[in-house]
Amino acid sequence: MLYSLRDAMKLSVLYCTSEFGSTWFEQIIYKNLFAKAIDTSVQMQISLWDNPRYIVNYFDTLERLFTAKKYREEQIKKYKDKLVEVLEKSRDNRVIEERVENEMILCGEHDIQIIPLEDHNYPSKARQIESPAPTLFCKGLLPNFQGLEQSVAVIGMHEPDLELTPQMAQYVALALKEKGWWNISGLSSGCDTYAHIASLELGGKTGAVVPYGLASLVHPLENTLLADAIVERGGFLLSEMIPSMEANRISIILRDRLQSALTTALFILETDLESNTLITVDHSLKSKKTIFVFDPTGSPLENQSTVLGNELLLSLKSNDGLNSAFSYDTYRDSHIIGVTDGTVFKNWLDYMNGDSDSMIC
Repeated sequence: MLYSLRDAMKLSVLYCTSEFGSTWFEQIIYKNLFAKAIDTSVQMQISLWDNPRYIVNYFDTLERLFTAKKYREEQIKKYKDKLVEVLEKSRDNRVIEERVENEMILCGEHDIQIIPLEDHNYPSKARQIESPAPTLFCKGLLPNFQGLEQSVAVIGMHEPDLELTPQMAQYVALALKEKGWWNISGLSSGCDTYAHIASLELGGKTGAVVPYGLASLVHPLENTLLADAIVERGGFLLSEMIPSMEANRISIILRDRLQSALTTALFILETDLESNTLITVDHSLKSKKTIFVFDPTGSPLENQSTVLGNELLLSLKSNDGLNSAFSYDTYRDSHIIGVTDGTVFKNWLDYMNGDSDSMIC
């Protein structure tokens, strides 16, 4: 491999801790640029420390984002200059080397597996992100390719309805368990918690993609025992943040795109218009994934603020073929599918498992 395990950790330390820009959008651009530079370096088999300027100037993948936001050429150059500066200053940097050593020690103390971008255990689905995470950190057993192909991200807002949403989480978890599929959620409060608990109670498979380091405190703190239970029962915790890193707005956004990449579909239990759930949805729509959305029509939640996100998504879906059997191509083009009693979701799982020749909604 181009980078040793220690070098991979060093790149992750730089990726997670260096910042540029005053807004969250600018910081996301910088993180994506950094990740893309590492990915390009690996593909070209040229170390970023040998010739950072050459690698950074080699690609222009992210310049479309700047153009879309009316960024001028000199502003793009500032980002690239900052990245080169960070890489050059990291050579033989005692402070950074000490941080790398501490993070390596934490991995050993907390049974955290280090999975660099070059590692054969790095999920191929995560590699398909335009700017893939430089390194993944895992506690527990990460599913193989087939396992990730048979996975759904069951997610939603932090403060959902206390009656209907847990019931829907139970139904979805049962359907996944019966078909041997994974529920990969985010271990956040509310919908994520309901989904994880339901999967564990029913003996299903569940894992979590989290926006903080796996040696830092679980967030929310009250989910600490739940996190332990997920790992103890054959699941996993996965993060692209170095072990000591705490969650922040940027890491949450990065987590959402990783969660979307790893899973085959989303199931939205309940979301308002402010929830980060919609960020995950946005990534999934761009990659043309299937998105199931609880339809609150006729329920006590109809027209409530907590389901305005559900209603927005349902207003976007195509109605073609949703009331009859249809081919996979037609189904794939729908993207968003409303769910009331859950039958459509079970039918989809049957179809994806090859237990049905057509998808009946």
